Amino acid sequence: MSDKAKVRGLWIGVVLVVIIAVFAVIYGIRQGETEVARPDRYVEKRQVQDDLSRIIGRARTWRPAFREWYGERAEGFTLVDLEGEGHSLGDYLGREVMVVFWATWCRPCVMEVPHLVELRKSVPKDELAILGVSYIGPGNSLEDIRAFVSARPAMNYTILPAEVSELPPPFNSVNAIPTSFFIDKEGRIKLATSGLVSLPEMRAIVEAK
Repeated sequence: MSDKAKVRGLWIGVVLVVIIAVFAVIYGIRQGETEVARPDRYVEKRQVQDDLSRIIGRARTWRPAFREWYGERAEGFTLVDLEGEGHSLGDYLGREVMVVFWATWCRPCVMEVPHLVELRKSVPKDELAILGVSYIGPGNSLEDIRAFVSARPAMNYTILPAEVSELPPPFNSVNAIPTSFFIDKEGRIKLATSGLVSLPEMRAIVEAK
């Protein structure tokens, strides 16, 4: 190959590289403009889904439950705590809510109690309500629940004994414990879990907006 041909080939290569670089810059700018132009609501919703997906993907001691209810408004209910005070789910609109189903005879439920205690300590009550709902039944009578809580004065969240028939769906369909429903400030179920959830996971789910 002659020197002129080599030089011509070199210049052609340089020109092609420059053209490719220019198109890459233009494409990148347009892509950036597209990202900026996306509605905030869409970006926020996608981020919530991404966050919850990552949390679910890392789970080892629990699994997601009641998926068909995600994004649906939680049906209201009213239960009376151990002190005789009524609690309505609708009263907690404007704050995150964690509804935990448990029983005194359930070992994973008992193991989860310290995590719930620490969660209650770390998040103000005006930002998060924690409702520990315990179905009344064999081995989990009202007296059993009272004795369990009395023996654990550190339990600092609301305990609500309940009859299965008192609750609306999906709460009346819980058939494994512990099961937790994480409800957002608008009263919609954003995640439900079946199994023991650790303190860091609880915090991550609650904070996922």
